[in-house]
Amino acid sequence: MTMKDRLKGVGIALIICLVSAPVAVVITIALLPLWSWLEATLKIESLGHSGPAEWCYLVSYLAVLGCATWLWWSGSINYNELMFNQQAIGYHGPCATRPH
Repeated sequence: MTMKDRLKGVGIALIICLVSAPVAVVITIALLPLWSWLEATLKIESLGHSGPAEWCYLVSYLAVLGCATWLWWSGSINYNELMFNQQAIGYHGPCATRPH
């Protein structure tokens, strides 16, 4: 494994972590009925006057992050689909000459 491949892996992992955060927030809000049910059934504080508790956001984030990581490691997501295809946008590197 070359250094370039490792850097790509780190970049993909960072993108997955960053994209998972807003997705997890939306899922946490969408699961308000579940958090309410958990609070009523298990007597676990999950809803406050300002929304779900912090642990609800953490559970949703870890679930989204786990699913996204599993999809990446299983090969269902190709990093070329996540990154810009440099040839498609006409980028040929910093030292390439531009056609006039």
